[in-house]
Amino acid sequence: MKYIIERTNVIDPGVDSAEWEKANLGKVDVDEWKGFSPIPETTFKVLKGPEGMSVLMHTNEENLRAECK
Repeated sequence: MKYIIERTNVIDPGVDSAEWEKANLGKVDVDEWKGFSPIPETTFKVLKGPEGMSVLMHTNEENLRAECK
């Protein structure tokens, strides 16, 4: 998959920020745990800002848990 990351001057745009309108929509459709469960519908947007990258994700998965180290 090829995904083009757009730039923004906003540091840490909030979920409701209009900046996300300029970001491209990508879809996560890879099944790493084949047969474990149905693949949840998951989309994402990425913006490159002046102090790093911001990622916005939406999913229909129940009991979602995410960790970042």
